[in-house]
Amino acid sequence: MVNRGFTAAVAVLAWGFLLSSGIPAAADHWESYVGPGEPTRDFSAAFQELLPIDSQSKGAATPWGDPRIGGWGGGPCPAAQRGQTPVVFVHGNGGHAGHWSLEVPDGPWVNVRQHFLDAGYCPRQLWAMSYDGAGSYSTYDDVNVPDVYLFIKAVRQYLDVRKVDVVAHSLGVTVFRKAAFVHPGLYKHVRRFVAIAGATEGTTTCRGSAERGLLHVCDEVAPGAKWLAELNSIGHTPRGPDYMTLYDGTGVGDDFYLGPDALSPQLRGACNHAMPFTDHFSLGWSPGAVEVYLAFVREGTLPACDPYGQPPDVAM
Repeated sequence: MVNRGFTAAVAVLAWGFLLSSGIPAAADHWESYVGPGEPTRDFSAAFQELLPIDSQSKGAATPWGDPRIGGWGGGPCPAAQRGQTPVVFVHGNGGHAGHWSLEVPDGPWVNVRQHFLDAGYCPRQLWAMSYDGAGSYSTYDDVNVPDVYLFIKAVRQYLDVRKVDVVAHSLGVTVFRKAAFVHPGLYKHVRRFVAIAGATEGTTTCRGSAERGLLHVCDEVAPGAKWLAELNSIGHTPRGPDYMTLYDGTGVGDDFYLGPDALSPQLRGACNHAMPFTDHFSLGWSPGAVEVYLAFVREGTLPACDPYGQPPDVAM
């Protein structure tokens, strides 16, 4: 069962005002910053040289003392574990890379990074970015497009690999899709894309946003927004990756997609997999959800796929 009180508390933080074989085996010098309640930077010094400037900070110092984005990734990779396609995790609005390595003792979520390590990935194959590196905790899509695009490019360059897999949650879905819209070549460098609870056709949170004076992200992802219409004009699943979505689908489990917005996270052309009555954050980090997308990115294993435009067949 979902711990509704716990997830509601995290939602306040997480949405702010809205609410391969070529992988090197040896790790080089490591530098880490971990501040209480702040995003993390845990990359090798060599990789940090490739990091883009955090677009939202506009050059201001981040919690770790310079304007580059944060996150974590890399490390050793024993020969026996090489061969997996690297995975890049992209968080949602108000989040940061630490959400993919969150420790919740006796809670409803799992440490996604550790779960992937336990499944046979090595540290060198797992990467997460903090496009909110300046610690502002509320943001929107367009400002973060360069960060997502350049981070994926940096991972590929550092590891000398052609393709990565991408797992994105919530706003991370639309940021990645917009990055690939602006840079169409990005799609050919992504093997598999997992879109978790993304606002493909808008989020309930932004319904009536004009009347409430909400700007930026709701200008982009309100149902019927021109921004979404442009993004979707090339189709939901341009040629390149294999696609899978995870979503609630009932209109009552995920507070960001209620009632008429229940099917918004679906992508036409993807394997759309409903997890009925699952809340927004558990879709990203609950054990059942993680097992589904881990099997997809690791082995290409698909769960049951729901017909596009139709709700899951469950007793309401």
